[in-house]
Amino acid sequence: MTSPAELVTFLADLDVRRERLLQMATPSGFDAQSMAAELRELGEQLIIADEELRVQQEELEDSRARLALVATDRDALMDSSVDAYVVTTADGVVLYTNRTADLLTRCPPARRTPRPIATWFDVADRGRVRSVISRVRAGESGDEVRAVLRRADKTTTTVTVAVEPTTDPQNGTVRLRWKLREERPALRLVADEQVPQPPAGELANRLASIAADLACYESVDEVIAAVLDAVRTVAPKTELTAIVTRDRRGILTALGPAQDTVAALNKVQSRTGQGPGMTAIATDAVVHIEDTASDLRWPGFAALAAELGVHSVIAVPLSHPRGPRTALMLFARSVDAFDEDVQRRLVMFAVHAGLALTRVQAEANLRRAIDTRQLIGQSVGILVERRRITPAEAFQSLVSASQDHNIKLHQLARVVTDTGLDPDDIFSV
Repeated sequence: MTSPAELVTFLADLDVRRERLLQMATPSGFDAQSMAAELRELGEQLIIADEELRVQQEELEDSRARLALVATDRDALMDSSVDAYVVTTADGVVLYTNRTADLLTRCPPARRTPRPIATWFDVADRGRVRSVISRVRAGESGDEVRAVLRRADKTTTTVTVAVEPTTDPQNGTVRLRWKLREERPALRLVADEQVPQPPAGELANRLASIAADLACYESVDEVIAAVLDAVRTVAPKTELTAIVTRDRRGILTALGPAQDTVAALNKVQSRTGQGPGMTAIATDAVVHIEDTASDLRWPGFAALAAELGVHSVIAVPLSHPRGPRTALMLFARSVDAFDEDVQRRLVMFAVHAGLALTRVQAEANLRRAIDTRQLIGQSVGILVERRRITPAEAFQSLVSASQDHNIKLHQLARVVTDTGLDPDDIFSV
């Protein structure tokens, strides 16, 4: 059974044998000797089929391993290429970038969020980029286009964009491979290239632009991604960023994309109850570590940070009307990466970031409250109609059932609304 046609033939033969066995099992057609012979042949055929399937499974595993090696070699070649390559889904959502692309966009992978590649470019050029995607998906030739690339540090550069369809060797999924070629490349690209610090006037304009951008976002995730993306404007030596929050249990967690280094450092702060993030949130003050290798304030945190290659750390509380609840944490490999000038800039930046985050969190809470109120109102209406009682009595019935069975009121209301069941019937099952 090495082909679909052979499999169909084998299944058809099994069906024929099944019909013969059914006929032999009837009183009129019973023949013990013939049935035994038929069963023996069927057993032998199944044994052979099982062995063939085992061999094919081994061949499949071997092919999968070879494809994995091909994928690894491909990624290694892309990473070592002097050309900027980006791999996206068939719809253009970024999946993978090589090192040259990271340097071109001035955005390390740890800070990159999965978004359409068209959003990397100037608004006027996004339609041209999307049309390239449409042509390639339709099987047409994707001609090169010129577009203005917007870098993570808010600078721009003109690039030539070319794209071709590829297939993921591991799962056969269609991918798009983009090649970005800068028209006026920099004289040199080095692994640790840093963005020059802008003049004060230019920085003020950028902060105003950042504040305007943050005011347009409508979700917490969008604001977090925008803040983490923009912070390098005011702190160019930043290599890793996170917005951390402390819950009522004293656990420090990062909002936004998961990052192993941040998670490990948050874990040691939560376990010891000490660290720059904890202190910034508790005291509403900027906390700065020039060199974790020599800092003595939080030995556990400093030792782990130095072990992970992080030497400079700064935690800046984000503005909140009821006191600090979150902090912006920045990390760098170099010693004293955040001087006094950068600290002042970060404080201004944190005001805008904190206000934007507070706004979208308040809006999200308000939307949840409205949805919960509507849900409870619907469940009250169901009980009023069914039991012929007043709305106050129906609401009290829901509250009592919620308390008696230790279930949140909105969760109980959801069950009543979705199923139409009475609270007494829900818990009697």
